[in-house]
Amino acid sequence: MKKYVLDHELVPEHVILNKDEVNELLSKYDISLNQLPKIKASDAVIQIIGAKPGDVVKIIRSSLTAGKSVYYRLVVEDDYVAGLDESTVSPEISVDEVEGMDSDESGED
Repeated sequence: MKKYVLDHELVPEHVILNKDEVNELLSKYDISLNQLPKIKASDAVIQIIGAKPGDVVKIIRSSLTAGKSVYYRLVVEDDYVAGLDESTVSPEISVDEVEGMDSDESGED
């Protein structure tokens, strides 16, 4: 059944980024990890590909106008609530852990 879900024509390709790719993405767009749009760990495709909270997933969708559209999502715990202080909602997700730098180097206030 897992293979069937991933092979469905309406399910776009999902790829888990490695740390170097995440660093490159954050640097390219001058953003922090927690500024990325979120996707819950309970999402069917996220479970199938084995992504865990804190992972960044690249989603590649077919587009009639653009040919291909690329989106990025940060995998979060199912109990994540948007708008709350990130340290109280998902303390395991940290820019420092992903980028391997001190918090004063991350560019966040």
